[in-house]
Order: sequence, then C-alpha cells, then structure tokens
Amino acid sequence: MGGGTKEEAALVPPEDEKGYPEPKRFGHTPENGFFIRHVNDIEMSNVTISEISADARPAYVLDDVHGASFFDIKTPRVPDAPSMALEDVTDFDISRSNAVADTKLDTVVKKVL
Repeated sequence: MGGGTKEEAALVPPEDEKGYPEPKRFGHTPENGFFIRHVNDIEMSNVTISEISADARPAYVLDDVHGASFFDIKTPRVPDAPSMALEDVTDFDISRSNAVADTKLDTVVKKVL
C-alpha cells in the first residue's frame, strides 16, 4: 500500500502467538511487505513488492531468523529508507535484487540494507 512513516518503521510488534495469524491484530507494522520473526530456513524468490505511495518502512523486516535466502527480489526504492532491516539474523543471502547488492552475511546483530 505505502504511506508508512519512519515512526512506524521503528515499531516492534508484541509477541502474541495465540493471536496469530490475524494480520491486522497489531495495527501498523514496521514493514511494508513481510515481517518475518522466529523463523529457520526461509527462501523467497521472484517476489515483487510495490506501493501506491512512498513508504519509509523497509519492505522486509527479519527478526530472529536463521537461514534466509532471497533471490530475484524487487522492492520500491525510497530515498533514506532501507529495503531490508535485519536483527539477530544468521546465514543470510540475497542476490539479484533491484535495491540491494548481492550480499552474504554469516551473523547480523542489527543492520539495514
């Protein structure tokens, strides 16, 4: 959709596993595409995220993710807004993205791409 703010990008949705998978449970979220938390071995390929208006939130937020591979990912390019936000991520790999250079990371405490 778009229109997200930097303040929304800083949000941390609460842990509420009993409330999942209701997507609107937390209101605004820190990403404009995928919020991925507590996941092992995820692969995403040929994904395109588009927006109606500029969004200051990253397209992807990964939190506590171990083993993440992204291939041929297209995300909006917004000045001063990252495409991905990583926190506590291991074994990360992205290639053929329009907005992020090919990158391999063994361990990430906190990083934006």
